[in-house]
Amino acid sequence: MNRMRNASLQVKLFSGFGVVLALTMLLGVTLLLQLGTLHNDGHDLAARELPVEQTVGQIGTLTNSYNGMADVYSSFGSKLRGQISDMATKDTGQIGAALRQLSTISTSAGERALARKMSSQWATFHQESLVAFTPQGSSAVLSRIYTPFTALQKTVSAISAVSAKQAAKLDKADQSNYSSARTL
Repeated sequence: MNRMRNASLQVKLFSGFGVVLALTMLLGVTLLLQLGTLHNDGHDLAARELPVEQTVGQIGTLTNSYNGMADVYSSFGSKLRGQISDMATKDTGQIGAALRQLSTISTSAGERALARKMSSQWATFHQESLVAFTPQGSSAVLSRIYTPFTALQKTVSAISAVSAKQAAKLDKADQSNYSSARTL
């Protein structure tokens, strides 16, 4: 301490500004690291969780559409039945593609297990609903396919909830990093 007391004013000023400069650089580096983490977490959210949510939403929409077509098929004439059958075939292909995509983009073991369950439930529902796409389709057939359809919809909701929970976890980490960076 005697050394600082005996130092000239110029040395004291340079030392003071040096300490302030060092602290500012430390804060700047910390801020850049926080922003880099925030960027990476945001990228993970956009690249991993959002495609899962979009695919699950697509599967839910398509299965609802397919179920609606099964419900109304027998009440229309042959011309419209052909169009409904074509649309159902198209939806079946899109659902299959979406289920394959979901199995590859799922980000957790829970999502992958639910995706396999959803594929199995879709296969069951689809197999049982094929009878509805015949002129002999009846309310008995529709009531029989109601159970596998509702099970499929519950799984769609469950995988959506798992994905949303993972996205919320990433978002919470982002909010924490943002708050820390903003404070600096």
